[in-house]
Amino acid sequence: SRHSRSETALLLALVTLIFAWVYRGLWGGNQLLVGDFTPWYSSAGAAWSHFLNAWSDTNLGWANPLNYGLAVPQILFTGITGDAALAQRLFYFPLMPLGVISMYLLLRYLVTSQTVRLFDAFAYGINGFTIMWFSVGSYPVLATQITLPLMFLFFLKYLREPTGRIHNLVLFT
Repeated sequence: SRHSRSETALLLALVTLIFAWVYRGLWGGNQLLVGDFTPWYSSAGAAWSHFLNAWSDTNLGWANPLNYGLAVPQILFTGITGDAALAQRLFYFPLMPLGVISMYLLLRYLVTSQTVRLFDAFAYGINGFTIMWFSVGSYPVLATQITLPLMFLFFLKYLREPTGRIHNLVLFT
């Protein structure tokens, strides 16, 4: 409906403005080196090579093998941008805003109050817990924070809506 689209546009505008302001001084400079977030390889080819070598018997003792969950974004983002520092930021910075948006999508399905949907989506995506996980570079936790509301949404749709059951089940899984 038109009202739902305007509310979604308001949420996207708020998320964009808030995070543009929060991240304003973080776009330049070298790579982020915090906690779990290790430096990215300087090229997509270097990331690919390290990812393949991490699965060989000669490199099983490496302290920091490049796992699939980080190899794919490194290869894609570094290949597209050509700059590892920018690629790293393009991967990492959207994680908190996407958490807000995914919770909003779930709440739009469950809650009738627009105020509650907007407030709770921001409370879910921006709180002490998520800020702490962001500050220590814990991208797996933040990625899980994005996917859980979407999993719940499609599971609830699968249970409640007779049409599109297979579609919702596939999206849930």
